[in-house]
Amino acid sequence: MTKGYHIIGTRKYPGYSRGMKTILKTGFLITLFFMGLFVYRPAFVTFLDQKLYDVMHLSLRDRGTPQPVIVDIDDKTLEAFGQWPWSRDLLARLCTIILQGSPQAVGMDILLSEPDRTSIYLALRALEKRSGISIAPLSSGDIILDNDLILAQVLKQGPFILASKFLGGKTLGQPSGLLPLDTRLVSPVPESDLFQRFSPWKGMLTALPLFMQATKGSGFVNALVDNDGVIRHTPFITGYRGKFYPSLSLATLMLAMGVDKVSLEAGPTGLISVSIKNLTIPVTPQGNLLLHFRKKTSAFTTLSAGDLLLGKTDPAIMKNRIVFMGTSASGLGDRHITTLEQYFFGVGIHATALDNILNKNLLYR
Repeated sequence: MTKGYHIIGTRKYPGYSRGMKTILKTGFLITLFFMGLFVYRPAFVTFLDQKLYDVMHLSLRDRGTPQPVIVDIDDKTLEAFGQWPWSRDLLARLCTIILQGSPQAVGMDILLSEPDRTSIYLALRALEKRSGISIAPLSSGDIILDNDLILAQVLKQGPFILASKFLGGKTLGQPSGLLPLDTRLVSPVPESDLFQRFSPWKGMLTALPLFMQATKGSGFVNALVDNDGVIRHTPFITGYRGKFYPSLSLATLMLAMGVDKVSLEAGPTGLISVSIKNLTIPVTPQGNLLLHFRKKTSAFTTLSAGDLLLGKTDPAIMKNRIVFMGTSASGLGDRHITTLEQYFFGVGIHATALDNILNKNLLYR
């Protein structure tokens, strides 16, 4: 009888087939288990992955000279020039001083989505409405009366990139003046499949059309916070209504490099990389950039906006440099936790992304 035997050649091995079946079943179950972990990613797996990333991050070495310059509207600036938001004529003064430094590009991590209510003509119109007293006709086209026009005139003169923000819970119409990326896509899957990897945005918040028309472009400033409240990566490129859009860091880099088109490489699981000229930047399938934080935020050349306005800092420091303008002031809600710091201001995220790219401190899985 050969029942219960596995025959190889002329030799018989009792119980061989039973043991083989056990091994195969065990291997199959283990494979299913790890496939389930990969697909469903239980909370404990995500937690372990995040902590492993944090530990490995501590051993990374900083390479190269910190690249971007940060113009910081900090606490002492607000003490000297008043609370935020500022009137647009004051912001125009700051932008004028930055232009005197001849930067390559300036990314403004400031949303300019509403008119300046301190403009004279708006203030008088509000007074007329409240008091019922008729005031002589005023034109918003008079630059002296309109702070937004003052700022727009300054923005036209320089390499400024404005901030926009995608919204997940509010439906808005397509804003005029916001242009999608011009891309060359290399992908084995249909482009429509890639857009399923991005967040399901419902709308977009942009700068006023007046500012959009005056500047060189716009980039989104959405933050990406992990479930433990820590920022480890940042959205670098995203999709909305069948078009690709750049982050503030990507749009600012493109302006500095003098390019208006990028190449995208994708695979079956999503995006793989973004290429600009001779730079290839690895991204996650969702278009996110893994961040390599320097040991200290102070590694970046950081200029107080107040010191620039008061003439205490020479704007020539920014000559031929990429600049990001933002705020670290307390109470403005733009501080985050990273793998290395408990209080990391938002504009530093954009500076870190650009620094990683220019110094080739790029991380990928």
